[in-house]
Amino acid sequence: AAGASTWTAPAGVTVVQVECWGGGGGGSNAVTTNNTGRGGAGGGGYAIRTAMAVTPTTVYNYTVGAGGISTATDSTLNGGDSTFTGNAGVQCIGKGATGVAVSTTTATAGATGSTGDTTHDGGAGANGVTTTAGGGGEGAATGANGNAASGSAGGTGTDGGNGGAAGTCSSGGGAVGAVGTQPGGGGAGGCR
Repeated sequence: AAGASTWTAPAGVTVVQVECWGGGGGGSNAVTTNNTGRGGAGGGGYAIRTAMAVTPTTVYNYTVGAGGISTATDSTLNGGDSTFTGNAGVQCIGKGATGVAVSTTTATAGATGSTGDTTHDGGAGANGVTTTAGGGGEGAATGANGNAASGSAGGTGTDGGNGGAAGTCSSGGGAVGAVGTQPGGGGAGGCR
């Protein structure tokens, strides 16, 4: 579940492996009457710490980044970072992806800049065009960058969270782009 929480290292455990996937960005919604498709958002990034030092029975903080949601105010547009901090302040950070502003046709790139022993970037969303909105990018995978969306289809193909497909908006609401799947922060598709 998204949000901040804690984890207690079990007795006798001094080293753990930590994986972090950032949240996917929110695909563009529409607040104007216009049949042009909106852009899809990029997928979240991935990081792994293969041997993070911890102290038995010590409580550690972590955060699971939420996926971005496009609203009329764009207040929760970007995907959140997923983080875990071990001993000596060593961190695993899976970066969240940037969402697409309301009524925008241009997609966003996948998240970059995660922190870990190995990191991978999220896939890019697809631009909206006259006839269809863009899909969301695939979240970064454990062994590769996430794949970009293609047209209205979300990015897929590795073990990162799939990107969401484009959706259809209607006056007064209606369905928006599908959300990305877990594990891993797939970006949300835009709507038309």
